[in-house]
Amino acid sequence: MESDKEALGGKELDVYLPDYKIAIEYDGKEFHKNYGRDYDKIILCKKTGIRLIHVREEGCPTLVGVPVIDVKPSNYPSLEKGIKELLKLLDSKYGITIPDKVNLKRDLQKIIEKKYSVKKKNSIGTLYPVLADMLQSDVSPYVIPSKSNIPFDWKCPDCGNVWPAPVYSVVKSFLNGSYGCKKCAGLTLVKGKNDAASKDPIAASLWDREQNGDDLSEYVYSDESVKFWNCIECGTSFQRAINVMCRKGSAHACDQCTKMIRGRTRRNKLRSNGDNLLEKCP
Repeated sequence: MESDKEALGGKELDVYLPDYKIAIEYDGKEFHKNYGRDYDKIILCKKTGIRLIHVREEGCPTLVGVPVIDVKPSNYPSLEKGIKELLKLLDSKYGITIPDKVNLKRDLQKIIEKKYSVKKKNSIGTLYPVLADMLQSDVSPYVIPSKSNIPFDWKCPDCGNVWPAPVYSVVKSFLNGSYGCKKCAGLTLVKGKNDAASKDPIAASLWDREQNGDDLSEYVYSDESVKFWNCIECGTSFQRAINVMCRKGSAHACDQCTKMIRGRTRRNKLRSNGDNLLEKCP
């Protein structure tokens, strides 16, 4: 029985069924941005009589001339649907009947263990024990690669907040000095703690309720939404992003009045420290 390398002149195939001369390639967009290499393999397979099927991550360049099944790798229903489409294609087109017992949620532990057992040293359980303790899943942290894009639930050790995020995202936050918790980062609204009205009462008093139709307390202070405000100087309604209006040192004024306030502040500073023409050179 020939191997995939023997059948394809030394090139590897992800899955090769030698009895049927059928190959299945799984294409991730990270390594398949350029379809030139894919077409080289397609042509080589045709020359050697191998029938090729591509299971392809959404976002990869479009391929023609071969069966393609698009999937979202971080989305379990999409992956499950893609596998079922593959089994149906093998049955209808090539007469290969495989019982449909696909259940990714049920079999995820076994799948990951088999796929990543040789990569235990690069798992979050080995490299980042703190993150392993935060993991809210039945899947062992020792079979989850630290660079995986699979989403899991995590529990913040500081505030107890539970949120979903891909593994690589939480690892990146951890390496940058945080746990990646959206609540601690102020990205999850907690009224009375991180809402914009609580963080900046002056901005709350200038909120144009008539034009905005809601209340500033409904937004976190880091929200980038552009809203209406009443200028603290002239009272004119103007637009500005919440995170800009509520940031430290904000003038809480329209653009024209902000320039005037900054000029006035600068002049007052010069008068107070004596660093002006009148004081230095009367």
